[in-house]
Amino acid sequence: LILFKSINTIKTMSVQVEGNKYDFTCDIQYDAESQSDTITKVSYNGKEVDLQIFKDYYFELISLTSVEHNYVDISGKTAESKIYITYVNEDADTDMRFYKVSDSRYQVVIDSKPVGLISVTSYKNFVTAFKKTVE
Repeated sequence: LILFKSINTIKTMSVQVEGNKYDFTCDIQYDAESQSDTITKVSYNGKEVDLQIFKDYYFELISLTSVEHNYVDISGKTAESKIYITYVNEDADTDMRFYKVSDSRYQVVIDSKPVGLISVTSYKNFVTAFKKTVE
């Protein structure tokens, strides 16, 4: 399982998939009733993104599960996808990269540290969920 902070703390997210780069900004408001921050709007290229579709994509991202905890040498490889997230009221950002290492596995690297291998199916599900946010 790959762990991330709550969606309600995302300030910006830059995603590079299939050679294209997408920059999102998130509006976060404090909800007095729940006494917590809540994401209220997501924008991409100045257009509002369907919030539920973005939440579904983020759920797919945080639900990625390592099928192997082995680490494969990725020296000289180029990441097929990159995600860079900045958070509200946080000093540390998250830099996540996916490297195809075989016909059935991707090496996931977060903040320059390998965290495990995911299946190609999981990777494709993540990409499919992401593409819905920019359709």
